[in-house]
Amino acid sequence: GMRANGIIQNEIYILKSRPLMQDVVEDLSLNVRYFHKDNFMRTREIYKFSPVAFSLVSGSSVNRYPSVVMEFDVNRDTLSYTIRKLTFVASAQDARHPVRKEFRNRTYNFGDAVNLPDNNVAVISRTAYASGLEPGRYRLVFISPKKMAKYYSSALSAGTTDYRERSSVISLSIQDNIPLRADDILNTLIAQYNEDTREFLSLSTSNTLDFIDERLSILETQLGDIESE
Repeated sequence: GMRANGIIQNEIYILKSRPLMQDVVEDLSLNVRYFHKDNFMRTREIYKFSPVAFSLVSGSSVNRYPSVVMEFDVNRDTLSYTIRKLTFVASAQDARHPVRKEFRNRTYNFGDAVNLPDNNVAVISRTAYASGLEPGRYRLVFISPKKMAKYYSSALSAGTTDYRERSSVISLSIQDNIPLRADDILNTLIAQYNEDTREFLSLSTSNTLDFIDERLSILETQLGDIESE
């Protein structure tokens, strides 16, 4: 009936909410994207199996999540990398001059801190062997989880399977150019939603039991007062 439909609509609203999606983004590190350009100038996005990883060692005091785009060449013989292009935006002032020319052609060992204004970032190798690093140019894109959550909340479709909205089954789908990532987002979203629901119900039960205990304590006190009269 109307009440059941209202509950379903509430669930759809929660599933499409940005705070829930932000939990998913942070859990899957979706706010960091990795791309690889091979010797034939073909670019592909690497999901899950990137041989390099980006780390925000310390965030800005002004903006916890700056926007960083870094292009670099891997030096397999020395397990280091050379920055070819770096853009960095942590404030409105940075947005006027996002390209940091002073970092061009600087070479860093994997894991070393790259000291940006009010921030420290690092690129880490996920392999200890040079053979695990594909030659060519890499590009990593780092943005705030909040912005990524906004994007994926918009890309998420949620609705009932019955066009008259009488069904209690919610259908979820999401648009993404990597099918594996789309599956991971939906599975993590459902898992996170179920976990949040369990926590809410547990809290509700706990609050109800506390209320009952409190009422019983008051009643016992009142009964004790009546008996002593």
